[in-house]
Amino acid sequence: SAVMAPGSEELNVDWQQGLGMFAVFLVAYLIFVSTAVLAHRVAADVEHRWNLVWPVIRYVLVALLLGLTGILFFGLGFVVIGAITGANMGSEVEAAELNPGAVIAMILFVLLGIALGARLFLSLPAAALQKKRAIRLAWRVSRGNTLRLFAAWILYFILIIAINAASFLVVGGTEVLMQ
Repeated sequence: SAVMAPGSEELNVDWQQGLGMFAVFLVAYLIFVSTAVLAHRVAADVEHRWNLVWPVIRYVLVALLLGLTGILFFGLGFVVIGAITGANMGSEVEAAELNPGAVIAMILFVLLGIALGARLFLSLPAAALQKKRAIRLAWRVSRGNTLRLFAAWILYFILIIAINAASFLVVGGTEVLMQ
């Protein structure tokens, strides 16, 4: 099958190459997760910090559960908002055609998702430390700190956007802006 990267020509990848690329991605992901788990365990001064097998498995499972929950939350939310506002899913919408109520509802929905995600994000360090019911523990521990966590996440997103904008201008955005 063909794989297209933005600004490049078509690449033909057979199933063996695809499987090899997937294996490389999987090994890189496991190294990344193991490093994150080890960092959590070293920071918390856990007794057997190099015992990483079960903490990594728990961390990956919690991350998958959170990811699937996020996909369901945003997918169902946008379908419901689209159904309520009469938006046609899968079609291009001109900016002038957007319903202001739908835009406000989507912005509020995304902000709610960020607030929930900020509270549940603490479940990953809990999973790395082999705490039982990491998601429930993260929810309980973050109670009363939702606004602080939300503000931290918003600042994080602003920082990422600023870094991307700066790198765009330094690496080649000036050519695009000059045209």
